[in-house]
Amino acid sequence: MFHDVQMGAGAPARMMKSRFLQCLLRGLAPAVLLGLTTRFQPVLLMASGNGVSQAERTQAAIEAAIAAQRTNTAGGRRRVVLRTGRYLIDSPLVITPADSGLILESAPGERAELCGGRLIEGWKREQGGPLWVAQLPELKLKPWRFRMLLVNGKIAERARLPRDGFFADENPDYLVAPASSGVPPTDESLTTLKYKPGTFAPSLGVKSAEIRVYRVWDESLSKVSGIDDATRTVHLTTPLRFPPGAYRVHKYEVLNVREGLKGPGQWFLDYDANKLYYWPRGGERMESAKVWAPVTDTLIQIVGSGSGPTQGVTLRNIDFTLTDVPATSSGFAGSGYPGVINVAKSGSVLFDRLRFRDVGGSAIKIESSNGVRVLGSEFSGTGATAIVATESHDTEISDCRISSAGHSTPTAAGMLVTGDRAHIHHNEVHDMPYSGIAFNSGLTPIIEFNRVNHVMLVMADGSSFYVAGKGGILRNNWAYDVGVGPDSQAPAYYLDDKTTEYTVTQNVATVASWTLFVHNARANTVRDNFFISSGDQRVMFQLSKDTVLEHNLFWSGGSIGFEAAADAISAFDKNILYSTSGTLSLIQLDQAGKRVALDTTGNTVGDPGLVDALRQNLQFRRDSLAVSSGMKQPPKVSEIGPRVAVIANPMATW
Repeated sequence: MFHDVQMGAGAPARMMKSRFLQCLLRGLAPAVLLGLTTRFQPVLLMASGNGVSQAERTQAAIEAAIAAQRTNTAGGRRRVVLRTGRYLIDSPLVITPADSGLILESAPGERAELCGGRLIEGWKREQGGPLWVAQLPELKLKPWRFRMLLVNGKIAERARLPRDGFFADENPDYLVAPASSGVPPTDESLTTLKYKPGTFAPSLGVKSAEIRVYRVWDESLSKVSGIDDATRTVHLTTPLRFPPGAYRVHKYEVLNVREGLKGPGQWFLDYDANKLYYWPRGGERMESAKVWAPVTDTLIQIVGSGSGPTQGVTLRNIDFTLTDVPATSSGFAGSGYPGVINVAKSGSVLFDRLRFRDVGGSAIKIESSNGVRVLGSEFSGTGATAIVATESHDTEISDCRISSAGHSTPTAAGMLVTGDRAHIHHNEVHDMPYSGIAFNSGLTPIIEFNRVNHVMLVMADGSSFYVAGKGGILRNNWAYDVGVGPDSQAPAYYLDDKTTEYTVTQNVATVASWTLFVHNARANTVRDNFFISSGDQRVMFQLSKDTVLEHNLFWSGGSIGFEAAADAISAFDKNILYSTSGTLSLIQLDQAGKRVALDTTGNTVGDPGLVDALRQNLQFRRDSLAVSSGMKQPPKVSEIGPRVAVIANPMATW
């Protein structure tokens, strides 16, 4: 049963009287009572030029309040204030150039929540088993489809095959050719997957199924159109990004099939019957459980038009919850899914002290915009990359906390930014299946004082700090606990294709193994950094040229291994290399491609005198070799990360 949490004009008089008394007790009268409920009681205050206030709680009321502010001149005050409560949104609130200068915020000391979900009720136990089932209503004359479910405030797991690990396909290895080759894969190779004998029972129900095909650093997702058991072929409705077997990766999973219901906390949506099945966790009583599902991908659209950009919009002190994503591939670093807030062709937009929890896609997605700032905000449980900014200039992201992404796609990162003059500073990112902070292209970004840890937990070929572009500064950052060692292809700092004229300085890595990877990059400077590894340390310069490598500390709890292309390092001077095992393997390729020893003249091999490297007390002792050689003290890692306190207002309970 669909529960909209609304009440119209036909509500019983005694309930209306009760709500009026509640409003009086909260000091909100006089008020116009439209659609209030005993459950949430949110109130919308419209601050307009004549000081009139109205009490509402519906999406239509917010839209009306925003529209009412358009009567103020562009230079005047346009402000909509939300009282504490949950506002149910079923389609995006659209902010256009006519709304330039709008401030949308919670009342002082309060915190409103915009929610894209609805409550599901009417649960019945299925006879003869542990499953409970609810019949879903139609939404806007269409079946209700969603890819995320929240049960008693926890994200539930979609039914999946296999229960653990992954299936291996039998497609041939596919060599991914450069885009310039002009030889694209065939349609058939992008829409078929060969499976091994015995993988699926002939009776497997696939009308609701999706298949996710993995590669090294990304994945593709498609619905299933059918299975031919005679040829062991799965046919897909939409083409994958690359054929199965690309990059010699043969790994996939099947989602949303009833046969994948293997244990508590899992759910399955039957498209044919329009029924939702759920296997309760221990202690959950479905008679009283709060089960929510999203009805929209996006809650707010800030978008310019042919008449010009939307300018000067501010969103402040608001919570956002429960949105969905389409059944499509997520793109590089999980950037292909929509945002809870989408910004396009806009300028000077401010997001201040926002909080996002349990959303299907990205939280904030910015495209072709200038001067967007995301300050002091918190992101937890985003299905994809928390913040995505593409082809946008003068973007600032600071003092944000981003954690626990990836329930919709394993390619989720903390943030992905492209564009010129970005400033990314004093953020903390942790618990990501893919990269932490990724800056993929653009000029002169400054990335500083960010703390990134426990990333690269699922995918490979990413990093705590992944950068590409020109003229950037990467300084005073701290990366620790990255991936699971050298096989994870997960360095702490990664300068990728065509990165030029970057300065990497005063950064700290405290990881298991791989500290630095410079790939197909040129004319970059790596100076005054502190690369600490608890095990064998790996440092790699692949297909690169003219790297200046000076005044760095390489400290290893095992051996130190350098791998460098012939012209990768143009200056190698005044570095300190210390291996507790006494093993250095510094290898360079000569012009003929032969492996030769890297010349260490001008560098020091010995104990630098850190107070306690493995306990992350990285200051030098007064009598240390590093101090006598003129090396700077490492940054104090306690001073890296957000400078603002965690948002104090508690999230609304489900």
